[in-house]
Amino acid sequence: MSIRITQELLEQYHLGLCSAAEKAAVEEWLGTASIQTDFPEDIDLRLMEDQEWNSLSHRLNLNKKPRLLIFKPWMKVAAAACFAVLIGTGVLLYALQNARPQTDQVVAALKFHELKTGKGEKLNHTLPDGTVVHLNAQSSLKYPEHFSDSSRVLDFSGEGFFVVAKDANRPFIIHTAQTSTRVLGTSFNLKAYPGEEETAIVVTEGKVSFSDRARKQSILVNPDQCGTYIPGKSLLNTNVYAAKYAAWKEGKLVFDNEKLSAVALKMERWFNVKIFIERTGLKEDRFSGKFDQPTVSGVMHSLSVAIQFKYKKEKNMIRIY
Repeated sequence: MSIRITQELLEQYHLGLCSAAEKAAVEEWLGTASIQTDFPEDIDLRLMEDQEWNSLSHRLNLNKKPRLLIFKPWMKVAAAACFAVLIGTGVLLYALQNARPQTDQVVAALKFHELKTGKGEKLNHTLPDGTVVHLNAQSSLKYPEHFSDSSRVLDFSGEGFFVVAKDANRPFIIHTAQTSTRVLGTSFNLKAYPGEEETAIVVTEGKVSFSDRARKQSILVNPDQCGTYIPGKSLLNTNVYAAKYAAWKEGKLVFDNEKLSAVALKMERWFNVKIFIERTGLKEDRFSGKFDQPTVSGVMHSLSVAIQFKYKKEKNMIRIY
């Protein structure tokens, strides 16, 4: 099935949210323009890029040039291809402006906001469509200033709880590094931290389509179910108690038969500390527990009693031995 090139798809391409097939289709489309790409050996490609942008910005009333391309002397062939993409994108923007006279609407469609939380931080935010997002520590969310008429697409990393505003005509799509989540209106917890192999989604209300980033395989996740994805393996759907996975947004720190190494990582994000496990074998020991409005001292005491270890805290560093 052929992929139709739309403004929304081009916006996703620039944000890096396209699937491999969509990316290939966009680049093929951009390459069909009648553009000279066989540049002389001594051509100044940066100068040509500047000249092309000056021409486009004059027609579209744009003030600042977006730095999308980086040219290096040893990348002349690749730079020539990138220059062709720049021109093709400019042609698209110009065509969009002609089809929609209000230039500010076209430019606004290409603006994105980004939310970030650090260690020990949480954030609640309402998106332009009314969707409420709760971000856990060390998470980020990138979304357009204005959603398109056909979908609501975001880029996400970390852990977040989403209460998605219902809109039957515009699916809500969240891309992570490894997965894609598609809903119309529901609530769920999504966890996709960089460096962690597994991406997991737990649904509390409604239904969610959960797939790998390339959309080669997908599953339907219902309430009180957890969909998990590990690259190179099949998607897995299991029954869970969903409320437990969203307890963090109520200030409750929950561990469910987790290895001490995973407990330490969760505590590092929650309390903004650094934990070193020095005794051999302790990382594999498991722990379960729930803490309301926890303190680092309280959690460490419970851990040390349950797993039988000693620890020492100095400022924001904790040594377990």
